[in-house]
Amino acid sequence: CEMNPYLETYSGNQLYFLEPTEDMIELKDIPAGLSKICRYSGGINSFYSVAEHSVLLAERVLYLTGDVEQALTALLHDSCEAFYGDLPAPLKSVLPEYERIESMLMDVIFKKFNIQPITPQVHWMDKNIVCDESVLFDNPPKWVDRFEPVGVKVQCWDPATAEDKWYDCYYKLLKMRGTNAA
Repeated sequence: CEMNPYLETYSGNQLYFLEPTEDMIELKDIPAGLSKICRYSGGINSFYSVAEHSVLLAERVLYLTGDVEQALTALLHDSCEAFYGDLPAPLKSVLPEYERIESMLMDVIFKKFNIQPITPQVHWMDKNIVCDESVLFDNPPKWVDRFEPVGVKVQCWDPATAEDKWYDCYYKLLKMRGTNAA
């Protein structure tokens, strides 16, 4: 019997880890999942969701660049975490197979929602936003000093607010882009 592991998504679809396809993903899966996942493996002093992180990053990218496509990329840059969770970066770095599986899903999500690949600017802002987010640590890690703030203010939205704000940001960006939802 060949094993093909999958998970049941929020929308009720089966998402096969090793063979993800566009029909396995629905938009509502992403904000529903990201709004309930805490950044930094929960090792912070308040609940701060991946959804809020994504919205703050997208809004900042839009403000600084005026580029709607980059802002959409920023909003969806962690969307695979809605399905696979938010593993700490140091752990991901020693799990190359996980990174490959995560990359496959990101490719599927970006294709389904017509999102451009992550640009160097979005990547830089995503890495440096940890400086702004360091207010959430009672004792900020020393590695935070390697980064510079991008200018966001963390608010620690509850999951329902984070989900609503994610949708608001997504639809605002689609309207600015001049397209309808996928």
